[in-house]
Amino acid sequence: MISCNGCNSACTPFPSRDRDLSRSAENIEEPDHALIARELQALSVNERNELFDEIHGVAKVLDEDPEFVAQKLAALENELEKIKSKPAFDRAMFLSPRYVKDTEFRLKFLRADRFQPEKSAARMVSHFHYKTELFGEHKLVKDITFDDLEPEDVEEFMGGSYQFVPQKDSRGRPICLVIQKLFAYKSWQSKFRTVWYALMCAMEDEESQKTGIVNVYYNIDLGVPEPLYFELIRRIAIIDSSIPYRSISVHYCYNMAALRPALELYQMFAGTRNRVRFRTHFGSHMECQFSLMTFGITRSILQLDDNGNLKPGVMQSFYERRRALEKAREDINSGRIDYPAEMDVLLGRGRPYQNYSGNTLLSNILNVRRQEYNEASRFEKTVIAYDIVKTIHENGGRFIQRNESTDGWVEVPEAVARDKVSSGFRSKARVQESQATKRNVEFALEQVQKRNKVDRSEM
Repeated sequence: MISCNGCNSACTPFPSRDRDLSRSAENIEEPDHALIARELQALSVNERNELFDEIHGVAKVLDEDPEFVAQKLAALENELEKIKSKPAFDRAMFLSPRYVKDTEFRLKFLRADRFQPEKSAARMVSHFHYKTELFGEHKLVKDITFDDLEPEDVEEFMGGSYQFVPQKDSRGRPICLVIQKLFAYKSWQSKFRTVWYALMCAMEDEESQKTGIVNVYYNIDLGVPEPLYFELIRRIAIIDSSIPYRSISVHYCYNMAALRPALELYQMFAGTRNRVRFRTHFGSHMECQFSLMTFGITRSILQLDDNGNLKPGVMQSFYERRRALEKAREDINSGRIDYPAEMDVLLGRGRPYQNYSGNTLLSNILNVRRQEYNEASRFEKTVIAYDIVKTIHENGGRFIQRNESTDGWVEVPEAVARDKVSSGFRSKARVQESQATKRNVEFALEQVQKRNKVDRSEM
């Protein structure tokens, strides 16, 4: 069996087949695991050593001199241009070029893939695709905050099932602690929204982007997993392929044979990169926590008690710190429009504008009130336009247009908003007139064809 260089811990690179679960971890027999063995053997000696160095926290961090970074950013842009089908990415570029082009934002993706531009480009495209699926288009070009979570997400998050502990490991790497018995099991979308939020919060730290993160699954005394857990595992690629983070290692602590199917399913769907970084720790709380210590992860860091339970107040403390930070950022950016809100009406031409949610709402309102508008006097039309602008505002929307100098958006005066509404009515009238003309022409042609047919039959 291929093992970590210099590793004397009780960990194993993959799950062992437990014959007698009453015995300690040292006596558990380890079988051959052909898939992982082949994947490790396929690596060169240098690649294998680099892998084990990363797992044990002694790998070298890449030197990011300015010239190197500039070259990689240019290469990333080139790779993005090569990807022709990327609707969510293109939509994000339309809504906020500044957000998508931000250097610090793009560096997260480059660091996640060790500055391999092709992989980073694919991750960025995947990022916006799944962000749209999980949070909706109106949150596509904003950093997700606690307020963006659904009520069921908040319950899941505050339960502490997925969290980054305050203290890093002895090698300075952030630790993600997953306690499966605390899962709320609402839906896979809800779980992934909380995971997305937690990971993106952790990746705000530049050092964490460079070092990568350590994952600890603490599942001692856990019974048979809920069916939804297997659905989460099957969809784990959503997280691994779309969020700009590097998983250095996965440590799985357990003592129940019932978890075997979940472990094997994880191995199947985790992908080669995560599979060869997977370590299991079998035994009691004390045995597993001692085993984790050899990787620089102490019990005090994990904030677990002697029975493996999360200490009280941990999540509340994180919540208070995070909300204070997000509130401060909101105050700083007050008055600036970096991206459209869900009910905003965008002024501009073309389908990207027409298809935006706020513009669709306006179009529906115009359809409802079109006859009333057409029959109104000039003064009454002005009142109707003003009333519609007021309706948009009452629903949390604004009338905004692109600010070319900042790549952001700016709210237009009320008079311009009323003109937008009036213009919308006129456009619909022209479309209606055009459609009526088309129907008349088609009817006339049909009559001519019928007469010609009759004339030919009489000849």
